[in-house]
Amino acid sequence: MSDKIISGITARHERRLLNWLAGRLPDWTTPDMMTGIGVVGGALTFVGYGLASYGVAWLLVACLGLVLHWFGDSLDGTLARFRRIERNKYGMFLDQTVDVFTVSLIFLGLGLSPWVRFEIACLFLIGYLMLVALTHLRGHVTGIYDVAYGHIGPTEGRLFLLAVTCVMMVVPPFPMTTWPVPMTSFDHVILGMAVWTLCAYVLGSLKVLKQLAVAEPRIDRRRSR
Repeated sequence: MSDKIISGITARHERRLLNWLAGRLPDWTTPDMMTGIGVVGGALTFVGYGLASYGVAWLLVACLGLVLHWFGDSLDGTLARFRRIERNKYGMFLDQTVDVFTVSLIFLGLGLSPWVRFEIACLFLIGYLMLVALTHLRGHVTGIYDVAYGHIGPTEGRLFLLAVTCVMMVVPPFPMTTWPVPMTSFDHVILGMAVWTLCAYVLGSLKVLKQLAVAEPRIDRRRSR
């Protein structure tokens, strides 16, 4: 099992908050229940973004969903460790499969809103899935499982998206550029996030390859004969 670390900017303060919350949850709550709350949060975010064309108030539903998604997704593992009832393989598999599903829901919903083009939301989603794959590959070959890249992890991403959503409530989705297609300022923001994921994938891959090249230097078998 890989050693899990979180090197995000907010990780230290978040860990204190999560431990505080875990110690105050009722005894009848379970880690699986927290995972379920995270799924509900992802679904609410999808609905809020998807129906935002019918009124800006739906963005409040999306914001609530993002908060619930953080609450459930962050507390399921914390609660298990706090109560010493971890199921490492089960918990890892459940957490990661649910994360892929809920993040996909969130950004597909964002792509259905008037603020962001669907194909641009999908570009970010592709970059996110590439980072998920890299995270697991890196954990397998190095023994270190870190979900953050450049000190930006899931919590920082949710906080940024929450801030963007709040701005959406007061800034209408008017076109900012028309080339190659009409795009809003929010399209540019999400496109920038997509580019960041691709850069993080390339740089993260090169970093791991460099580490592995040092750990496993090339052997010229022709000279050893």
